Amino acid sequence: MLANFSFDLSRVHLHIGGGFRQSGAVWVANCKSNFRDVTTEPWPLRGDVSFLNQYPAEIKILPFSVPDIELDFYQTGLAKRIAQGIEDGYPTPVDALGIQYLDAKTSKTDYGLLGIVCGIERSNYDVADKMLQRHLGRSDLICNVGCTFHGFNEAHYSLPDIPTRDEFMTGSHYFATASKGSITFYPSK
Repeated sequence: MLANFSFDLSRVHLHIGGGFRQSGAVWVANCKSNFRDVTTEPWPLRGDVSFLNQYPAEIKILPFSVPDIELDFYQTGLAKRIAQGIEDGYPTPVDALGIQYLDAKTSKTDYGLLGIVCGIERSNYDVADKMLQRHLGRSDLICNVGCTFHGFNEAHYSLPDIPTRDEFMTGSHYFATASKGSITFYPSK
């Protein structure tokens, strides 16, 4: 499964230092989300996640850093989970995706909101940061952030620390690391 988040560059702003991140810059934008299953099987192997596409979303794009991960992704215990995964033989993650559903009352919206934090490998972040700075304010350029999305825990598919759909819809955090995500820029149509 994939999760893609896109926005035009007139809808992004830069948050510099302070706040939840101790140093560096964080790009923030209202975006459109596209969660989709990309399997080629004629039947779905997992539960449908396209229902998430109906919610407005806000994305924060920042450089991925294990020391800052608990501040960046609003969860305790993440650094320990990553260290355990590396010890168990999994590759060191370079990208991370955090998503939380905020209901209408919490998000102060009519329908609820997806809060997305996307940590990108430092060298890729630096290139994207330069592109965003150079073209800030342009409505004719689209930025797309793509990440692997593992779906939710189900009776026949279980991953450690991934919430079920019901847990997610009542505020549980979704967090996953990846070996590589993507960030692309293209002209709007």
